Amino acid sequence: MTKKKSRVARPAAAQRIRWDRASWVLRLLLTLYVALAAVTIRYHPISTGLDGAWAYGVNLFAARGLIFGRDVGFTYGPLSYLTLPMNLGSNLTQGIAFQFCVWLLFAGTIVWAALVRRVALAGLTLFAALLFTGLPTFGTLGYAGPDLFAAYTALLLLGCAAVARRWVWPFCAAVAFAALLFLVKFSSAILVWSALLIFAGALSLRDRRKGAQAALLAIVAVPLACAVCYLIYFPSLNALWCYTRLGFEISSGYSSAMSYPSGDDGPRLALALSLIYALACVYLLWRKHPGFALCAAMAGPLFLSFKHSFVREPGHSGIFASFFVLTWALIVLFVEVRGRDRWVLAAALLLSLGGWLQSENAPALWKRAVETSAGLQSASSLASIWRVPAIRRSLDAQAKDELGADKLPPALLQRLGNESTSIFPYELTYAAANPMRYQPFPIAQTYGAYTAFLDNWNAAAVASTGAPSRIVFEWEAIDQRHPLLDVPAMSLELLRRYELDSVYNGVLLLRRRPQPAFQITRQIASTTLRIAETFRVPDSEQPLIARIHLRYTPSGRFRRFAFRIPEVRVLVHTAAGRTLSARVPPEVLDNGIPLNLLPLDLNDFRTLISGQRIDPVQSLTIGGEGARFFEPNVSAELLEISDWTLRPAAPPVALHSRGSLDSIQVETINDTNAAGRGEVIPIRDRYGFVQVRGWALDGLRGQTAGGVQVLLDGVPYYAQYGAKRPDVAALQHCPECLASGFDWAIATHELGHQPHVLTFRILHKDGASYYDTDRAVRFRIE
Repeated sequence: MTKKKSRVARPAAAQRIRWDRASWVLRLLLTLYVALAAVTIRYHPISTGLDGAWAYGVNLFAARGLIFGRDVGFTYGPLSYLTLPMNLGSNLTQGIAFQFCVWLLFAGTIVWAALVRRVALAGLTLFAALLFTGLPTFGTLGYAGPDLFAAYTALLLLGCAAVARRWVWPFCAAVAFAALLFLVKFSSAILVWSALLIFAGALSLRDRRKGAQAALLAIVAVPLACAVCYLIYFPSLNALWCYTRLGFEISSGYSSAMSYPSGDDGPRLALALSLIYALACVYLLWRKHPGFALCAAMAGPLFLSFKHSFVREPGHSGIFASFFVLTWALIVLFVEVRGRDRWVLAAALLLSLGGWLQSENAPALWKRAVETSAGLQSASSLASIWRVPAIRRSLDAQAKDELGADKLPPALLQRLGNESTSIFPYELTYAAANPMRYQPFPIAQTYGAYTAFLDNWNAAAVASTGAPSRIVFEWEAIDQRHPLLDVPAMSLELLRRYELDSVYNGVLLLRRRPQPAFQITRQIASTTLRIAETFRVPDSEQPLIARIHLRYTPSGRFRRFAFRIPEVRVLVHTAAGRTLSARVPPEVLDNGIPLNLLPLDLNDFRTLISGQRIDPVQSLTIGGEGARFFEPNVSAELLEISDWTLRPAAPPVALHSRGSLDSIQVETINDTNAAGRGEVIPIRDRYGFVQVRGWALDGLRGQTAGGVQVLLDGVPYYAQYGAKRPDVAALQHCPECLASGFDWAIATHELGHQPHVLTFRILHKDGASYYDTDRAVRFRIE
């Protein structure tokens, strides 16, 4: 019987040995593949290109020793040049070394999981496949990739802590990573920290002692380590406090000031995928599975990647799609399931991947994954890491080509000399393309100063004795915003402290005044406005400012935290019938809106800073899609500048007709197509405004016009003219016709529900004549 048993056992044992050897070979191959695939994103050097203006700023601040939290504040932190290195000083060498070290740690966690811990081979295989799909998160989704790679490495360490017997060491390593990321990118540090906190809370449901230890480390050690890291960087508690507040201000204000949707399908699909993942977590909780803590921990990173993707969708929407796949990769690697649990988790994974394939980002991500994980490319990429001189030469060549468009006029540079110079509002690469002694504002790109605190910090820097002697000023804005309404407190200090030096086409050079233009600002009245209703501005010979205090409703506060606040717009009409409809960051309105100090374009600003009156604002309306998330009654104070007397404005020029033209197209009223329609168009009042958009050309000359005049029931108004319309330039075969779009708006509160008629005139560039048109649009507010 013994011999008989041994004859049966020997083949089975040999088979197990063969399978074990094959398993080891597969593990080695998969580990090697994962490590080599990740090499393609081990460093992320960028040239000093036009698209990387803010990245250039980060590298420049680091190279010049400016202190984040004391001198400057940014979306990224003082060590972010390590993840986005440029050929500036030693930044490139340090950045490559840092990212190579992160890659080594990433590869080390995979080696431990695959060869030491010996996680399930099926899980390792799925991890490799899902990592392949999610690779674009780290390398090809813009500048967010390298810091997300560091954050994902920290999450891998958390996965090691979830399965290791000596869990404290990998957990402490993840804590250290969170502290380091605090100096790289505040939001990435919060992403890792949220995972640590949720992991500790979920762990306490199964093991109170272990959960309490993890909670203590997450709650106490992370902030303490972050503070220590910052104080090593710069030993100042005031600067540490300011840096911390900056991180929260920039992160929280982003949801309302920088939102830019491109549709509802992406967020809805992401929510559906998140629901499937949440149900899988609930199932593991119900089964009291030890993998629940890790699954629950990923809720924080998923939420933050959701916001990162869909607050401002263009250029970001692929982040959630790829990070969602990487989340599942982490789960299948470290969460071991058997029996029925295996089938439930497999079903959740298949449903998630099926839904993921429906996203518009899936094909592009798959294509990029193929491109970034080819073996030969990985091998050559690994070899090139030591060729720093070649990388430097390549980046220098790219920068030389890309910075040509940012050369300033020689006469302007001659006027600058060696004076300290700043740039308004945001084109930082002027400092790279031109010889100047650049001195940045604290929030160097002013569209990022979108809370009252950030705006006031910039204003204080402009008012200080160490402010720059010169400012290169352009009239540029993003997202249909207004460059001065982006930073009202700073703009007021610019008018107070600077005067016009010289003009160079579309660029003004400002110089610091010997004495401030004015000092005394006093409150003259308090009032209450209503959202979407018109506020009449009182007549005054003195400059007026309105401080408007928007307050979120409870649903608005939740929406701001959980998703995004749609755009809030300010509509103003001037005494001469000019119109401005501009998006504004709602949280800076506390700092004031200039009324008879509000320039509508560069010519107005040039007139105002020269000490002359401009066309004053007569009425003001706050509306837009996001206005419904604020309390309808809005408190406001009117302030008067008592000691600044402006010279009278030039009298308006009477217009005369030059005949007729037909080179105008009215395209939309709100979201309704108005092209070629003769009937009365019903318009829904969704945002408090009627917004008319289209384009117009000077047909006789084949170029842009001087403007557009809109007549509402015969009453003339001036539209905003000059929006970029590349489609019109292409269709008209007229490169000179690019800035041909117009935009006009009026508050629906003033219109009632009777039919109205819009007619249009094309203004000539001489400013004294116009062309009549046969365009007419009839509409009614429903």
